[in-house]
Amino acid sequence: MSQKFNWDDFWYVYKAITETEPLYKRDFEEEVEKAKEKLIKLFGSTKIEIEKEINLTLEEQGEITSKYIDSIKERAVKRNFSKKVINKLQKIMLFFLQLDIDKEDLMTGYITKKSRIIKTREDVIPGMKISKALRIILKEKGLEEYTDFLIQDLSILQGQLKHTNSPVKIVVSLEPIDFLLASDVTTGWRTCHSIITGTHPAGNLSYLFDSHTVIAYAYRTEESAWGLKLPKKLWRQWVHIDVKNAIALFQRQYPTEMLSFEKAARFIVGEALKNTMVQKKAGGKGTGKKEMMNATFSTKQK
Repeated sequence: MSQKFNWDDFWYVYKAITETEPLYKRDFEEEVEKAKEKLIKLFGSTKIEIEKEINLTLEEQGEITSKYIDSIKERAVKRNFSKKVINKLQKIMLFFLQLDIDKEDLMTGYITKKSRIIKTREDVIPGMKISKALRIILKEKGLEEYTDFLIQDLSILQGQLKHTNSPVKIVVSLEPIDFLLASDVTTGWRTCHSIITGTHPAGNLSYLFDSHTVIAYAYRTEESAWGLKLPKKLWRQWVHIDVKNAIALFQRQYPTEMLSFEKAARFIVGEALKNTMVQKKAGGKGTGKKEMMNATFSTKQK
């Protein structure tokens, strides 16, 4: 494990996106390295990665789908859709995902006889893409102009569900490039921190300069972008850590809450804090077991 940041990739992507090259790069680097010094010592590296077989229960899959349907409104508002249209789109997706389409079919992207929609519609047949079936329904409802939005949006949910039968890598990172691309190179979702389309792209860099923040994310595959192989993020979350008091604050999850991913990230952070307390005890500092019991984890939603 390395305790040195990979600045080459960071500056390469930064320059490719902004088309500028800062004059005082080494000053920038030194300030970040100084700010993250305690966290690097805590984890013993600039990045910790574990691989887990994470299989969601049907209940968890249902919860993810429900939260996805609720979140459609937030993304539709950003597109300036009217309230009337947003309500219609949510109702259509609620019925489509909860009643019409089988969860296994949703993950594969193709309709089989397992899906109820086969029995209720003659124009939808086995082997048809789910996106095509959705397109047919929207056209019938007079909402064809919103088809591209919903089909692209649906890929977010499919990306979240497809990981269920394959190993997922959970990462807790201090690497500058992971901060820079916190909301980019994903399975289709973006946030205000996207350096390409975000309204607050500088927020990522501000987190680089504080002494508490790490980024947690999950990925299954890598994607080529800017000439590099980069993790294609399924999920991410900012984590703020107070090393001295053994407190970790887990922020909002994107694109939605994923309990299995957050549990893995909490495990990585918890083990790091626990090991630090054990070392303090061995060195005659602190009260050891009592300190370990005081490690606090909380989740903040905004």
